[in-house]
Amino acid sequence: MQRLMVQILNRIRLTYFFAIFVAFYLIISLLVDGIPLDRPALTLFSVNAFLYGFYISPIVSFQRDRLRGLHRLISNEASRLYEINQYTLRLEPDFRKGLQKELKSYTDAAYATREEQGEKEFEQMMKVAIEYKGDTGEYKEMLKSIFAIQANRAEINRLLHSPVYKNEWIVLSILFIVTVVFILAIQLPSGSLLNLVPPILCAGITTLYVILLKMSTLTHKRAKTIWEPLDKLSSSDFADIRD
Repeated sequence: MQRLMVQILNRIRLTYFFAIFVAFYLIISLLVDGIPLDRPALTLFSVNAFLYGFYISPIVSFQRDRLRGLHRLISNEASRLYEINQYTLRLEPDFRKGLQKELKSYTDAAYATREEQGEKEFEQMMKVAIEYKGDTGEYKEMLKSIFAIQANRAEINRLLHSPVYKNEWIVLSILFIVTVVFILAIQLPSGSLLNLVPPILCAGITTLYVILLKMSTLTHKRAKTIWEPLDKLSSSDFADIRD
C-alpha cells in the first residue's frame, strides 16, 4: 500500500494539480449554497485556521530542513567515497582492487533502493581497509574518509526515516478538512469576483498539503535530486561526482 502511494505521488506534478484543484473547488462552490456565518461561527473558523497554520508550519519547516540535510550529507558521502577511491590508486594493486570491489559493493547495497542500507558491506569495507599493513600518508587520509562516512551514516539513516508521523497526519487532516469546509461554506455576494477566492484559497491549502505529503515520502522534486552525487559517482565508476 505504501509503495503504491509512493508511485502515485511520484507521478503528481503540482503545477498541473493546482489548476485541477481550482476547477474542482470551483465546481463544488457552484453546487453548494453558501450560508451566512454568525459571529460564533466566524470565531470558530478563525481559531481553526490559526491552529492549522500554527501546527503545519513547523512540520513543513522540519521536512524542508530534512531535505537540505540529506542533500548535504549524501553529497558529503559521495565526496568521501570519491576520495577513498583516489587514495587507493596510490596504494598496492592487490589492496587497491580488493578495496575498490568492497567500495562498489557498499555503494550499490546502500543506495540502490534509495535507502541507507549496506551495513554488512560497510563493515567488510572497513575490515579490508584496517587489515592493510601499510602506514603511508595516503592510507591514513583514506581511513579518515572511511570513519567520516561511518559518522555520517547514523544521521543519514535518521533523516531518511523521519517522515510526518501518523498522529500528526490525523491532526493535520482534521484541521485541513474543517478549514476547507468553512471556506467553501462562506456566503459571498452573487456575481462578485470574490466568489473566485474560496476555490483558489482551497486549492492553495490542498497543494500545500500535497507538498508536505511528497516531502514526507521523499517524492518531492527536491528530494529526487539528493541521490544525484551518488548516481554520478556510480555511473562514472568512481571517476567523477560533478554534475
